[in-house]
Amino acid sequence: MLIPTTFAALLIAGLSTAVPFTRRDNSTSLSSNSTSSISSNSSLSSNSSSLINDGVILNFALTLEFLETAFYREALQKFSHSDFLKAGFADPIFTDIEQVFVDEQTHVNFLIGALAASNITATVALEYSFPFNDVKTFITIASVLESVGVSAYLGAAGSISDKNTLTAAGAILGIESRHTAVTSAAQGQSPIVNAFETPLGFNEIFTIASVFIVGGSSPVTLPFTAFPPLTPEAPKGGHYKGNSTLTLSKAFANAQSTKSSIDSSTDIFAIFFSGLDKIAVQAHVSHNKKDLKVAVPSTVEGQVYVVLGLSETDFSDSNIVAGPAILEVCLGFLLFSLEQDQKRRTVWLTCCIR
Repeated sequence: MLIPTTFAALLIAGLSTAVPFTRRDNSTSLSSNSTSSISSNSSLSSNSSSLINDGVILNFALTLEFLETAFYREALQKFSHSDFLKAGFADPIFTDIEQVFVDEQTHVNFLIGALAASNITATVALEYSFPFNDVKTFITIASVLESVGVSAYLGAAGSISDKNTLTAAGAILGIESRHTAVTSAAQGQSPIVNAFETPLGFNEIFTIASVFIVGGSSPVTLPFTAFPPLTPEAPKGGHYKGNSTLTLSKAFANAQSTKSSIDSSTDIFAIFFSGLDKIAVQAHVSHNKKDLKVAVPSTVEGQVYVVLGLSETDFSDSNIVAGPAILEVCLGFLLFSLEQDQKRRTVWLTCCIR
């Protein structure tokens, strides 16, 4: 079932109108007062000659945490406990979502404090648009966003130079992974479908985040660029299975407009990121000369990312043509797909339920 919905830009209300901010009574949890372990480290300096240093990474993380906080704030303003129950989500999911919101706001406060302690300008909350009008859709998107958060922290880990900053990032990653388990369990899905989480690079994560950012301005300019969008078509018959054909709508035509050197003889690959595996599959131009078709690997499961690339072995950003698109594959069936249009304003929610 394909559900296309266009959403106007939404300016998320301030915290003062949201669910009251309370946090666990836990002396080891991260808070805005817990910055001393990473506060005065030279690797956070904004004068670093490296384009991507620890300060940049913390601001990147803060960008994502602001987005997640706004997402949960909006849901808790829109839906009540009874709305969750009526939608078929039994306790304790509502209180779990309240705690997830508290966690995300705590992460925001911690990152702002860490940047301030190092005299680095922090980014600010922007304007967001989230494509949900019911509890079920909200939970589905929450599951995707939390997995993206895990992939973001994991992908950034290799670029963090200070061990204390790395420890703090790991502490946040672990909580984001627990959030994923909460939202997966709420949908009746197993929270463990892969022995490894899936790391993603900065530009891949920035591409996904840009779907939801519709306005606002920040005093911080991050050195990342969104890739062109990649849009999978809804599967015929309602399901994708391993080795079934995935159609990437207008992907070939869009690739040609992005790189003029691409023609019908160019080898183009769909690269599926699943856990620590990166599986390249040859893509073929469809009869309409616009779409690309590719076989879904039979070995992927869980939240899987797919990008288009020009190499079967080199998956660096310079070889990426488009994506990522997000495919949630459970037992060979596609349950969720999130894409964006050329203007990064429209979000399609593709739900293919068994």
